[in-house]
Amino acid sequence: MLQTKLSCSSNSPRHATNKTLMFLKLSTSCYKRNSHVPQTLHVMLQTKLSCSSKSPRHATNETLMFLKLSTSCYKRNSHVPQTLHVTLQTKLSCSLNSQRHATNETLMFLKLSTSCYKRNSHVPQSLHVMLQTKLSCSSNSPRHATNETLMFLKLSTSCYKLNSHVPKTLHVMLQTKLSCSSKSPRHATNETLMFLKLSTSCYKRNSHVPQSLHVMLQTKLSCSSNSLRHATNETLMFLKLSTSCYKLNSHVSQTLHVMLQTKLSCSSNSLRHATNETLMFLKLSSSCYKRNSHVPQTFPFMLQTKLSCSSKSLRHATNETLMFLKVSTSCYKRKSHVPQTLHVMLQTKLSCSSNSPRHATN
Repeated sequence: MLQTKLSCSSNSPRHATNKTLMFLKLSTSCYKRNSHVPQTLHVMLQTKLSCSSKSPRHATNETLMFLKLSTSCYKRNSHVPQTLHVTLQTKLSCSLNSQRHATNETLMFLKLSTSCYKRNSHVPQSLHVMLQTKLSCSSNSPRHATNETLMFLKLSTSCYKLNSHVPKTLHVMLQTKLSCSSKSPRHATNETLMFLKLSTSCYKRNSHVPQSLHVMLQTKLSCSSNSLRHATNETLMFLKLSTSCYKLNSHVSQTLHVMLQTKLSCSSNSLRHATNETLMFLKLSSSCYKRNSHVPQTFPFMLQTKLSCSSKSLRHATNETLMFLKVSTSCYKRKSHVPQTLHVMLQTKLSCSSNSPRHATN
């Protein structure tokens, strides 16, 4: 899979320079000489190639190897339960001639039940726990690694009933970053990120928020390891709505599918008086771009517009637009190093006025 970043002029993308990212999938047969790598691994090499515009053959590479293995080789670590499903994500820094002597920085993903957390009274026993452990280890063995653990906790809101500002129907996802020793994660400190999904019934007092929104609250809780009840929160609200409330904006086509990503800074008691910074995602056809001769008329367009607006109204916002263009490579035939069967994705950032995106620079 070649992911090519093209730097091109606004008149033609044919003379672009390129930076290529090549994804390689291979078996572990070429890793048999590395004794610290189990032979049963499924290996995915993600190689970033820095190459000239003429040929990618002499590229240097920085390799990211994804390793999926069982935990049998971790039995010597008493703090790792033996029932874990482990995937090692190892970044290899190696020469382009051989990957055998690479150094590695390993990220181990651990999925386990909460039976080993029963000694932590603040963790409900019905949690589904996902430990994401970053292991810093030598190239010979990952057994003596230090770890920084990120624990994902999914639980019901029954333990949040003492917080009046949290609706009782929320589905809560706690993302807890545990800083712990390599021997035991039991005495870890935690920084918790709580994901709240709720209906907009509690937002009816905000006249600028349509009532048909699907709201996703992403609340970062800073709390002690004993209790999450007295945490402060910084809330990110995701709003999905139709474009009916944008009909007063003549530059926004009425057929857009709009996704508002609003970051609310609010107190722990109420979200109603929050300020917001809004990111609106606009998906539209290219009919309104017909006056730009350098933009083919058959492109599917994706406009990613960041709106800076007041909390009362989104109608007078300024915007910074990012247009995604997907084209075939027929216009690249003059570059011999680009295969003719590639599907090319141009990511063009348009700076335009709030009235019309037709005269944008790119």
